[in-house]
Parts: sequence; C-alpha cells; structure tokens
Amino acid sequence: MNGLKRLGKGIYAFLPHLLITCSVMAQTFYFINRVNEAMNFLTARISTGFQTVYCALMILTAGCALVLHSKARWFGVPCMLGAAVLFVPICRAFLQDNPVVASEAWYQTVLMLTACFCLLFAVAQIVVQRKAAMAAYRAAAQPKAAEELPEPVPAPAD
Repeated sequence: MNGLKRLGKGIYAFLPHLLITCSVMAQTFYFINRVNEAMNFLTARISTGFQTVYCALMILTAGCALVLHSKARWFGVPCMLGAAVLFVPICRAFLQDNPVVASEAWYQTVLMLTACFCLLFAVAQIVVQRKAAMAAYRAAAQPKAAEELPEPVPAPAD
C-alpha cells in the first residue's frame, strides 16, 4: 500500500507538467488549423482531424486541471467550464463521425481561453510545488533543536 501512495504522489507531482504539455499542444493545433483555414494547405478531412485532436486535447487538459484544482479553484473552475462547453461537440463528433463544429467564433474563443487558463494554472501549480520542495529542503538542512540533541558527556576530571 505504501508503494501505491508513493506512485500516486509521483503522478500528482507530474500532472502540472502534463497539463502544460497538453495545453501548449492544443494551442499549437489551434494555430495550425487557423493557418490552414486561411491558406488551404490541408484538405478538409485533415483539417477536421486537427480540430478533433485539439479539442480532445483540451478535454484531457481540463481533466488534469480537475484533478489538481482542489487548492487553486480560481484557475480550476474556468478550466472546467471550458471543458464542459467543449465536451458536447466533441462527443457528437466522435459518436456521429461528423466534423467538430469549431468554425464558430464563440467555440474558438472558449477553446483558446480554456487553453490559456490551463497553461496559467499549470505554471501556478509548478511554482507551488517548487516552493514546497524548497521549504522541505530548508527544513531538512536546519539543525535539530537543542532538546533533541544528546547531552554532551562531561570531560573526565584530572
């Protein structure tokens, strides 16, 4: 059981890094798709695939935020609201094999706001983790209190 706790703590410590990765990937897919729409580099089928991928990444990202949002709700709540708005069209696209309707302005705005909030949230979580780790290192480096140290042995009298 102790091993499972350590594994859980390790995964929890890794989640902000996964959150940053997914958020940056989602923003990258978003911009690739926007450039494609402007210049028609890719076919419509590939463009639809990009839309589905970056929307699914945002749901994964918001899922990571859900796990982490217990201490920083002011970042976690916008991530969850964005994921809720993104979830319905993506499920519809996967179930009906239709393209994700990501051409609407409100949908794209929610997508980018969710990605930005998730990115900020992940950076804030990593900063909190680093501060806690530094405090633990400092506490470990402090000498023990005088009452915890063994009493000195008096020198033998001559």
